[in-house]
Parts: sequence; structure tokens; C-alpha cells
Amino acid sequence: MILKDSLVVAQHELKLEIRNKNALGGLILYSISTVFVTYLSTGGYIPNNLFAALLWIILLFISINAAGKSFLQTNNGRHLFYFSQVSPQAYILGKHLFTSGLVLVLMVLVSGLCYFLFSPKIESLIFFAITIFLGSLGFALTIGFLSAVAQTASGNFTMVSILSFPVLLPFFLTQIKLLNITLAGFNIDLAYKYIGILWLLNLLVLGLSYILFPYLWRD
Repeated sequence: MILKDSLVVAQHELKLEIRNKNALGGLILYSISTVFVTYLSTGGYIPNNLFAALLWIILLFISINAAGKSFLQTNNGRHLFYFSQVSPQAYILGKHLFTSGLVLVLMVLVSGLCYFLFSPKIESLIFFAITIFLGSLGFALTIGFLSAVAQTASGNFTMVSILSFPVLLPFFLTQIKLLNITLAGFNIDLAYKYIGILWLLNLLVLGLSYILFPYLWRD
């Protein structure tokens, strides 16, 4: 029942996002322009040891803009509608499903553009793709939950930006290390180690949001 309701919430959010073409187009334009300006600024060459850090910095800010406003843009009428139709667990899971999909699409777009423009030497494309997937999932889950907290506290997007950096630091450092491994000196044992850490962090954030969100929901 919860899973079915979560899918309904995610589908509803997707329909609303598609209708609001200006917001979706703005996110895509922001993503492309950020990569292009970076390309012009660096002359098209970035050493491999800097590529990972630069890529995740770009992806971080894009994720904050994409997922950070997920809850803050939900007006009182829509919030009341969800409150009367689904459980808080189904609502938060549906929101996470939608924001994770949106962030993943933007991350694939940005990563593909960076790969095309900067041509980094990637030793394992499979682990590179896994890193992008787990990174997008971690950013979306964490920023989405912080957005829910900010909506309850003050409804201020600035609060999401401030809280995101310290909370996302474990994700950020692990993702940079894992991406560096895929770019140079590939070590499958270390890769599996950092993938396991990212999975645990994602499950931790998902579990906390599932347990704690009902208390925010009642407020």
C-alpha cells in the first residue's frame, strides 16, 4: 500500500513538473551553462585529480537547485491534499523517488557533457556510472529531507543551502575518492569499499527520513 501510494505521489509530482516547463527548462539550462562556462574558464583541460572535485562541485550545486525546492515549492493547498490522501511515509518516499529521478537525469546530462568536453581518462566506465548513480541518490535523498525540515521550520531555501554542506560532507568526500579511483590507479577492492560506504549512507538517510518525517508531517 505504501509503495503504491508512493508511486502515485511521484507520478503526480512528475506531471506537475512537466506542466511547469519554465522551471524544468531553467534547471536544464542552468546545468548546461554551468558546464560550458567551466569549459571556457579552464580552456578545456583539467587534470584527472582535479576533474573529480570539479565535477562533484558542479553536481552539488545543481542538486541543491533541483532537489532543494522540492518541498518548499509545495503550497499549503497541495500539502493539505496529500495529507488527506496518503500516509506520511508514502509521501516522503514518493517525493524521494521523484527528486532522485530528476537529480539523476540532470547528473547524467552534466556528467556526459563533462566527459565529452574534458575527455578525462576513465579506467572503469561501469564504476564511473555507479558513482554517478549513488551520488545522485545520496544528494537527492539528503537535500530532499533537509528541504522538508526547512519547510517545517521556516520555509526558507537559504536554510537548505546552509544545512546541506556539513550534512553532505561524508557523501562528498567518499564520492570524490571513488571517482578518483575510476579515473586513475583503479583498485577494485577500494572501489567496492567506497561503494559500500555510499550505499550505507544512502540507506541511513532514507531510514531517518522514513522514521522522522511523520513527526514533521504532523506539524
